[in-house]
Amino acid sequence: MPRLLHWVDEVVGDDEWVALVFEAVSGSPPPLPWDRQDAVLVLRSLEELSESLTPAPIPTPTLPDLMASMADSWAKAEKDASPVLAGWDQERLPELNDLAQLAGTRGGLMAGAALLHVDLRADNLVIDRSGSSPHVWFVDWSWACVGPRWVDAALLSLDFAAYGDHRPEGLLAEANVTLRPEALHALLAGLAGNWALALSEPAAPGMGGLREFQRRFFDATVDWLQRCLA
Repeated sequence: MPRLLHWVDEVVGDDEWVALVFEAVSGSPPPLPWDRQDAVLVLRSLEELSESLTPAPIPTPTLPDLMASMADSWAKAEKDASPVLAGWDQERLPELNDLAQLAGTRGGLMAGAALLHVDLRADNLVIDRSGSSPHVWFVDWSWACVGPRWVDAALLSLDFAAYGDHRPEGLLAEANVTLRPEALHALLAGLAGNWALALSEPAAPGMGGLREFQRRFFDATVDWLQRCLA
């Protein structure tokens, strides 16, 4: 991560503002669609970073805290008649909802000690290729939390699938990332339900590309989850 140089915490009117100043770093986000070599490079760099951030050096919310809102997402999406559920085997929805609830349970499958980013995508990465070997910077930690150290690698792998047509499990194996299958299933179920629920709502004004983004990640998440549960 870039080094934190300074911060300001100020109240302006009724709002509290926090400004962070980080050192400037060279490089650019990885180009899309994802190249397999870049994907493996980032995963291996993430493994090194995750090791250094276990245990988490700062207090933050936990991953179950963040995922608690997704616990009933499948049931809500079914109630709202989300268009992405058309043609689905309705008998699978209770199973998916049960898995999503596991992801939001404190002290359960999502318990862990690592500091997580949980919003890793190409636009939150900077690769510096100016030296003898490339260096990866992980930026924009707006959703930092504590959980199992493999989670960031799994979440990032969804970007490889959504914007590169790569199978996450193959890239994770190549980068020697160890997953917990049952916990992974719960994580994917919670995320997919959250996307399904979002896609049942009208598009937000001024954010024309948001639904396409959400649909890409819904499809990538469901594809992986279906292979896991087959």
